[in-house]
Amino acid sequence: MTPEACLLSTHMEPERFEDVGLLIFDECHLMHPSTDGDRRAIDAMLCILGFTRVAPVADIVLLSAMMKNSEELSGWLAELTGRAALALDNAWKPTRQLRGCIVYDAKRLAELHKLLRSERRKKPKGGVPAAVGRQLTVRPNAFFSVKQTWASQVRRDYALVPLLDEALQLSTNKFWKLTPNSGVVASSVAAAAARAGLRTLVFSQSIPNAVSIADKAGIALDVCDVELNESERRAYEVAVDEMGDPEQLYLTLTDGKLTSRATTHHGQLLPEERQLAESLYKRKGALSVLAATPTLGQGMNLPADLVIIAEDSQYDTASGRKDLLKPEDLLNAAGRAGRAGENATGIVLVVPGRLVPLDDDENKIGSRWTRLRDIFGQSDQCLVLNDPFTALMDRIHDNATDAGDLEKYVVARLAETQHGEDGQLDVRLGLARSFAAYRKCLEAEEDWVESRTAAALSLLNTDDEDLAIEAITLRNTASMLGMPEDVLKDLASALSDRGFESFTSVAELCNWMFDWMLAKPEHMPRVIKPEGLEYLFGNDFKKLKDDQSRADYALPKLRAALEAWMGGAPLIEIQKELSDKTRDKKRSTSARKFVIRIIPDLAHLLGAPLQILQGHINMQSSDPVEQVPALIHANRCVRRGYASAEMAAFNTLMWSAKWSRREVHRNFSNVVTYLKAASPGETIEALEARVEAASNAELNDRDLSDLI
Repeated sequence: MTPEACLLSTHMEPERFEDVGLLIFDECHLMHPSTDGDRRAIDAMLCILGFTRVAPVADIVLLSAMMKNSEELSGWLAELTGRAALALDNAWKPTRQLRGCIVYDAKRLAELHKLLRSERRKKPKGGVPAAVGRQLTVRPNAFFSVKQTWASQVRRDYALVPLLDEALQLSTNKFWKLTPNSGVVASSVAAAAARAGLRTLVFSQSIPNAVSIADKAGIALDVCDVELNESERRAYEVAVDEMGDPEQLYLTLTDGKLTSRATTHHGQLLPEERQLAESLYKRKGALSVLAATPTLGQGMNLPADLVIIAEDSQYDTASGRKDLLKPEDLLNAAGRAGRAGENATGIVLVVPGRLVPLDDDENKIGSRWTRLRDIFGQSDQCLVLNDPFTALMDRIHDNATDAGDLEKYVVARLAETQHGEDGQLDVRLGLARSFAAYRKCLEAEEDWVESRTAAALSLLNTDDEDLAIEAITLRNTASMLGMPEDVLKDLASALSDRGFESFTSVAELCNWMFDWMLAKPEHMPRVIKPEGLEYLFGNDFKKLKDDQSRADYALPKLRAALEAWMGGAPLIEIQKELSDKTRDKKRSTSARKFVIRIIPDLAHLLGAPLQILQGHINMQSSDPVEQVPALIHANRCVRRGYASAEMAAFNTLMWSAKWSRREVHRNFSNVVTYLKAASPGETIEALEARVEAASNAELNDRDLSDLI
């Protein structure tokens, strides 16, 4: 499971971990904060603390090729678990890699610069004329280190290798400066490698760039004719069914056969699309080029002979410029070349974001290569893992009265609350068990732990001896759900006024929740991640300045899209509820974003009423409220795209069939005519019995029909 899912389970279902003896956290460098307030890093660290709380005797293995401070982390694990911990710090790799970067003949680049200067004097305004642009050609060469790392600066430790027979056209910016045409270079080299029998993985920093590279490489390669195997056909059929049109897929087949040797891999693929692309890439004679975004760089095992890093930089919105990727990102991507059990060797080729001239006569090379050498000159263990709590707890200490939702969330998660012998609530902050606290103690800064603990406890109001059971249960529920306490209080109050038992269907609960958010627009960005909404709606949403206008814009679209999703509509139909822009309709990108990024948030939100009822309302009541089926199945219906609690129960009953979302809808439609009406106040057991009876009746009639 993901760290986020594991964290949630340690709070909601700690009994699931009773028999767990080992936790393996692969790619554990996810704990390292990439930004200030990195929620994923925070949840990853909380996951380990939560796991050791519910499974104190279990062993822990942290795995990462990036980790540099393994000795320090093993010391923390030893203290955290109370048992000895081993640090395995070994630079050995099961494969050898040949690493290089694209360079160009310095004299040829000088000729092109001279040409541009001359032409600009003739045309001082506007861009480079097309006729001039076509003259900006140069052959790319690979400058390979003959050693595993680029530590050496001695020329004989590097080999200059011509890559292509033909010259490629470079591009220019608005200032008439030559720039690498990285997409053309990467796709051309990938196609040439594929023709030579090498499976190539190309990394790009954006989905459009990855798609463009795959399209160019596919055109350059010969058409293939590959039959799909049984599992691949199944993945393809489900993907087409989910999308509603085969033209909506990123991997295009002709008459059910693979005809192009290149495709793309990124975070907007449906699970079945991803499975199909990976399966065909692993098969010899099928896909030869896979153009991917960095999502594939995290631990994927694919048999790549050659990895091309088509972009070594990424645009930073804060600075307004392109910055070189972090060493761990570049080295992690490079690590995909050559996989144990598949290839004994691998080749890595970087296309620098700036042209790298090489003059062998003068023994000179461009400065961009020097910056890259600083990265590839080190081992893969380049990242000193830090604790995301350090900066966050400092912020709380410096300004506890102005703490935001993230700070309050972390403090609530760290607070371990239990009933003491005297019947009072005893709150102990888990900060003392964190990696941050361990480091501070090693540095003899115990006062940091004490002062940050005191500041964090002040957010919990633990000095209030009259703190009501109601407030404690609310806080625990907010902590478990990862939702702001004041938002959860408003939601709990509104649900109590409505009546938890009054929801007769999941659709009714969904509509109520959207009405509640419309009435409380300030809560929308606190229960649905703002970055997800911006990712889905783009600039149309970003330019709106206040909560009310954003809620008025987003919620009607989300409501309609959710209704279509739960109604079994294909993504091509869901797309119509979100955007009619041509660029979004081509592959239903808005619907893809909605399903992949927004549906999990909506499912979590629609699961909150059940958790509020169980962990807050009923915990303080002598007359517990009955849990109605709509509340019990709401999370699952939203997440899986089912229309009702009956449909969710039907799928559970028929789980061995392994139907897709739309298949569940079609098969359930055959059962509906046999389904008796629900009785007032129906329990979950009665609903399941009703669905099972209808399923058996439908099956008996079908068997009888077959006999006749």
